[in-house]
Amino acid sequence: MGRSGGPGRVFMGEYRHALDDKGRLTLPSRLREGLGQPFVATRGFENCIFLYPLPEWEALEARIRALPFNQANARAFARIFFAGAAECRPDGQGRVLLPPSLREYAKIARDTVVLGVSSRVEVWAGAAVMMQAHLPVMVDEVVQWLQPRAGGLFVDATVGFGGHAAAVLEASGPDGRLIGIDQDPVALSAAAERLQPFGERVQLLHGNFADLSELLAGARPNGILFDVGVSSVQLDTPERGFSYREDGPLDMRMDTTQTRTAADLVNGLPEAELARIIAEYGEERWAKRIANFVVNRRPVKSTAHLVSIIRAAVPGRGPDHPARRTFQALRIAVNGELEALESGLRAAAAALAPGGRLVAISFHSLEDRIVKNFFRTLDGAHVLTKKPVRPSAAEEAANRRSRSARLRALEVC
Repeated sequence: MGRSGGPGRVFMGEYRHALDDKGRLTLPSRLREGLGQPFVATRGFENCIFLYPLPEWEALEARIRALPFNQANARAFARIFFAGAAECRPDGQGRVLLPPSLREYAKIARDTVVLGVSSRVEVWAGAAVMMQAHLPVMVDEVVQWLQPRAGGLFVDATVGFGGHAAAVLEASGPDGRLIGIDQDPVALSAAAERLQPFGERVQLLHGNFADLSELLAGARPNGILFDVGVSSVQLDTPERGFSYREDGPLDMRMDTTQTRTAADLVNGLPEAELARIIAEYGEERWAKRIANFVVNRRPVKSTAHLVSIIRAAVPGRGPDHPARRTFQALRIAVNGELEALESGLRAAAAALAPGGRLVAISFHSLEDRIVKNFFRTLDGAHVLTKKPVRPSAAEEAANRRSRSARLRALEVC
């Protein structure tokens, strides 16, 4: 669009890029054309960088100048936008050197996410935008049932991007402690950044909650949380291979240090075993037919390729995506999720201090059934939730992925 583009231009899309060795960012062509030459970069909210086409910046500048100068908030708002602002010009290859002060403000070292957001472009550090994207479910309910308190020790066995952990640490201040465990190194790195303000009150461990006894090393927590399943960020990252809506490698590993991937199962298992996994873990009525189609079309090279095979195998069209149950089944099998959940629950109940609480959030019937049966048959414990607790209507409306969440809680004697 060049310099002629003015207010009214709508930027859209999400792009992942890494800075080169000289600290330059390559802007996608469609965003570069919309921003024009030059454009303005400045400090944005939540520690990101805002990029504006020059006409859009001039319109924003006029609105800021019109704010009442005698009000502190107006002066602070002007400082945020003007003090760090700089004109930028991409080179012939679309690379732009963002000012070092802005990169430092946004904590951008190398990996970035570039977002088209209506009238502007936003540049985020990779880990920061992942934390913004991941909405932890039922945070208020977790705090209510886990009952974090000052001086206590609490465990988030699936710390993810640290949303629940932050709420537990805030509720257990000033000296409550938390051990956060996750098998995904990417999530663990993001959690470390998010929980940094809590300092030594936090200990983060890489591992699977199936090994909870070894990870806790004799500690007796006052509360343990399980938030089972795949995170929004994992689903929304095509390179992880969890999503049936985006093309990517057949991976599906939550722990990227393990070797077995979904490709190994899809291209290596006997047809009968593949059908069993899809039927048992995905509760898919067309499991045998899907397995037959897959085996006869090997090698399956990507998630999009697998989805096309499933579409051909499943007759008719229901309300759900035809690949949803198969992808769920493969993910569970790759990560050994159900076996790990059973082992983790047993270890958690044994580790809790007297009066300690165990809270589990599950997202599909197989997980919830395991939690329900374990709670019901555990000796020396009192089930606090006779029925699973559901998200509020407001949360379901704001976060579509929370709709399948079920929370159960118990207290050990």
